[in-house]
Amino acid sequence: MAQAPVTNAQASLTLTEYVNVFGIFPPNGGSGVSGGYVGQIELSAASPSLFGYPADGQILAISQNTALFSILGTIYGGNGVSNFALPNLNGVEMMGVGSAPGLPSVSIGENLGTSSTLLTQSQLPSQLGGSSAAIGNYQPSLGVTYGINPFGIFPSGSLTLDSIGVVSAFAGNFLPGGELPCDGRLLSIAAYQVLFALIGTTYGGDGQTTFALPDLRGRDIVGSGNGFVLGQQVGASNVNLTSGNLPETADLPINNQQPGLVLNYYIALQGIFPSSPVNTTNTSTPYLGQIVAVAENLPSPNGWALCDGQLLQINQNQALFAILGTTYGGDGIHTFALPNLEGRTVLGAGNGNLVGTVDPSNTTSLVGANIPAVTVSVATFLANETSLGQAPAGFSIADKAQAIHDNLDALAAFSANMIGITVTDANPVVVNNATFVADKAALDKIVGGFSLLDDASALNGDLAGLEADVAHINSLSTLTGSITANILQFGADAALLDKTVGGFVIADLASNVSGQFDALNADPHVASISLTDSGIPALTLTASQAANDTSALSKISNPIFEIVTASTAVYYVKSGSGYSILASGSTVNASAGTGFSIGGNGLTGASNLVVGSNVSVTLLSGSRTDVDGSGNAISSAGGSVYGVGGWNNTVTAGPGDTVWIGGDNVGADLVVGSGAVVMLLSNSLTNIDGSRNAITSFGGSAYGVGGASNTVNAGANDSIWIGGASDLIVGSGDAITLLASSVANNVNGSNDVITSIGGSSYGVGGSNNTITAGAGDSIWLAGTGNFIAGSSDTITLLANSVTNDIHGSNDVVTSMGGSSFGVRGSSNTITAGSGDSIWIGGDHNVINASTGDTIYDLAAATDIKVSGAVGAMTVNNFGADPSGFVDLLNGVGGFANAAAAVAALTSDTHGGSLLSLGANGSIDFAGVAANQLSAANFQIG
Repeated sequence: MAQAPVTNAQASLTLTEYVNVFGIFPPNGGSGVSGGYVGQIELSAASPSLFGYPADGQILAISQNTALFSILGTIYGGNGVSNFALPNLNGVEMMGVGSAPGLPSVSIGENLGTSSTLLTQSQLPSQLGGSSAAIGNYQPSLGVTYGINPFGIFPSGSLTLDSIGVVSAFAGNFLPGGELPCDGRLLSIAAYQVLFALIGTTYGGDGQTTFALPDLRGRDIVGSGNGFVLGQQVGASNVNLTSGNLPETADLPINNQQPGLVLNYYIALQGIFPSSPVNTTNTSTPYLGQIVAVAENLPSPNGWALCDGQLLQINQNQALFAILGTTYGGDGIHTFALPNLEGRTVLGAGNGNLVGTVDPSNTTSLVGANIPAVTVSVATFLANETSLGQAPAGFSIADKAQAIHDNLDALAAFSANMIGITVTDANPVVVNNATFVADKAALDKIVGGFSLLDDASALNGDLAGLEADVAHINSLSTLTGSITANILQFGADAALLDKTVGGFVIADLASNVSGQFDALNADPHVASISLTDSGIPALTLTASQAANDTSALSKISNPIFEIVTASTAVYYVKSGSGYSILASGSTVNASAGTGFSIGGNGLTGASNLVVGSNVSVTLLSGSRTDVDGSGNAISSAGGSVYGVGGWNNTVTAGPGDTVWIGGDNVGADLVVGSGAVVMLLSNSLTNIDGSRNAITSFGGSAYGVGGASNTVNAGANDSIWIGGASDLIVGSGDAITLLASSVANNVNGSNDVITSIGGSSYGVGGSNNTITAGAGDSIWLAGTGNFIAGSSDTITLLANSVTNDIHGSNDVVTSMGGSSFGVRGSSNTITAGSGDSIWIGGDHNVINASTGDTIYDLAAATDIKVSGAVGAMTVNNFGADPSGFVDLLNGVGGFANAAAAVAALTSDTHGGSLLSLGANGSIDFAGVAANQLSAANFQIG
């Protein structure tokens, strides 16, 4: 619907206007009287059909109208050779020529003004973004020459066309006869006494020496009455709209009246009946219904009446009624009405303008439909929503992005009449998906489009809706996640997806991806492709695609996938910035941060080499692979054979794996698993955490074993930390550290250095080992020539272990019998087995002896308490140290070599040595002199 124009029509009445073609040729100047001149334009309330030459712009032949042509020329048209035109007053009013102060200059024959105006934004007040620029107030008008008759017949009781004060319109560019121009000039009262007597100072002058003529320059004639007073200047050439004129405010009407001058219009009630086409006007006798303008007030002139719409009786004015009928009113039975020109101007009939048509008003009110297409700020829009929303020509918004964004709901509600939205700053309009759905009608009006920013989940859920509006969307960005599409969506929504900042992700089955592989390869906005198949996905491609679609291949995010062509089926593993084909004997140079799988069961071949650091390698069952690098995370499903070179790797071994750890001696690897075979190459640094592993070292390595029930075949010069339980360590010449509370471990080897942190239980089955026990250890010795150092331990000597030395204090030592061992610490408790040979080298030891034991007193051993012997027990070397002493407690049986014992007692300078026997004890004193002993040396139980 187009913008509705604002009517420019003022109050008017349509009458017949005709041109005198014949009659008196008008002299140019002089003092002749007015009326009936060729070229005068006359008014009549009768039908145009009664007049031969209505002022309708018709073309006349010059040859038949030479007198009129000499006056008009081609002022109103024609070629000037064979024809010329009459003035065209169809729907047009007459306006006086000349230039009055404050009004535009009007020339003879000039057409000006319009019947309506299409408003522009500049003509609107500031509330709608305008500047209240002037709106032309002239309706269609034609410039004519208005003159007033200063001489002639004095209108006393009657009126003729040549009466003084009659104002007539002339189509020529001069004034006929003695008429004076209606240009508001001042006249001398003395020179024009009669005219002054009629009009006085109605139009100006001092009334003493001067008076003024009517000023019709740039003005039309408006009939007096209905508040319009003779001589009043009304209307304006321009009007300026204010906020009060807007539909949404007070809705004050606009004054449409163009510049005019109020005169008296009189109609002839008596005169010549126009029975044949009228071509001229009689100066003394008018035609019935003829209308003249008069500059003075005439008190009821005979045969004339003011054009005030009064009702007349038909029976008294039958001839006039025959001409007028009820064109201007009346019941047509008893009455009829005269034309009403009170406050109205005259429009010429013709071209659809019917005689008697009335436009009753000089004002019009704006409606929304009159508002032109405007561009306003958001604030202006919010203040004038109704007016702008009703404007069929529409409106535009120009404002900063933030103001537009914050008021999208309001803008969307009036989007039907919105032409466009222009962002005036450098910022884009960015919305989330919910706002897009709610305010799409407004967003689509943004010139240059808008952008979306939201979580990927919200955008992914509305790809179809976004695609439908792709022409207006500039970009898609995500707060979290990635824009993800399947192949079907890629085909339907590629135009939208290509606007994703940073690209979009394809996620679909390999079979679907295969069907669009060329398109994916050609689209630079594809960021990555995820094949969603379980297991190893297989792309079915042509040989050409497999060779040439490198862009799409490089974007596949799966760590491993298969490409099947007509002739081959190969696997691709992520390597560096792309993929490497993995076949038997392949070397994969993996880039940091990548992850992939090595297929087992012969799928990808064997003896592969992966070189890289900080990568994730998954070994499928049955793989044969070497991984060389550092900081890698290696996970095996089991049953694989693989080597790990480098350092600081984490290996999650599967059951049945065989793992080689390379000896870099730089950083420690971590092997976690159970039931695996772990091979430590020379000089490895490794931690092994798991159970039931078989660990073999080639020597010179440092490693910890943290699980349980592991078997460790140590190599020479290993350093081993045991932190679990029930492990078996086999090896010689190693340094073994038992971490606190490690239990039930067995160390079976020779020449090992074993250190316990304390609180552990363990067995040592080899020979010539050096054991540094921790406090609270429980130790089983089954070897030969071991050395144990520690205190407060429990030490068990298995049967027939020999030549072991125990250096410590407060130990509890138990022998299973038949062993030989030395106890060199102090305050130990020794439970001997049968047939033991025990060397005591410390002080304050207590020996619970068994049958057949031999106890040797080493140098400096003191305060040895021996008890519990069953059968013979031999005590040797007592007394070798004069400062030593021994108590034999509760001995049962005989003491061999009592002489030595007695000698020790008698030589004791301390006098504190004591040989005690239990209640049933006996001693052989053979070889002992009686005087060597005294009662003080014996205690009989």
